[in-house]
Amino acid sequence: MESARTGPPEVNPLTKPSTGARFTGSAIHYTILGLIVESPRHGYLIKKILCEGKGRDFGINDGLLYPALARLKREGLIRKEVVQQEKSPAKHIYHATQRGEEEFLRWLMAPEGEEDPFRYDFYWRFGFLVKANFFTHLDPREISVKLDRQIAEARAKIEDFERVSKSMEERRVEWYRLKIMDFGLGYQSLKLSWLEQFARELRDRIGERNAAIGGARSLRAGKV
Repeated sequence: MESARTGPPEVNPLTKPSTGARFTGSAIHYTILGLIVESPRHGYLIKKILCEGKGRDFGINDGLLYPALARLKREGLIRKEVVQQEKSPAKHIYHATQRGEEEFLRWLMAPEGEEDPFRYDFYWRFGFLVKANFFTHLDPREISVKLDRQIAEARAKIEDFERVSKSMEERRVEWYRLKIMDFGLGYQSLKLSWLEQFARELRDRIGERNAAIGGARSLRAGKV
């Protein structure tokens, strides 16, 4: 005969109910929650929405999606419905709970997360700028190679944004979501303009240096 259990029962941390404390999640958590608030969805559809028609580096992988869903469920913001299918594996449909809807609207209306916390965030997020601090240690031709690579990448991203924006317009996506793509396109266009100006100034400086070297050689030759 088993002895009676004493003390509180063990609680699985992955299924532990919310304590009622305010949820603090990342932008990914709230994006996923928002999609579920809009309509019940299964994991594959959420991933498809976040990846399809977006830029190459915009998507979300399973390693981010399913842990985020697990946390939202653990916090009581969503619930999972298992739908059995005859010829396919069971489908897991996620629904927003009342608490989830309330938390999503609270986050959406609040100013939190909208501020840019670092004045020089652009510097730390763009590794090329960090290296540019030390370009004095590189030959100008090596710098030129780096600039050409950055320019090619910026142009490819602009083409990507333009393709995505066109696809979204054809699908009649809400205008405010199109404005998000406009921001990305504007940023990449500004970045490309800066890189091209950088490259022009570098070429001018290389030309001036070569001219100075050539002049010095001519002067020395004239003295011989």
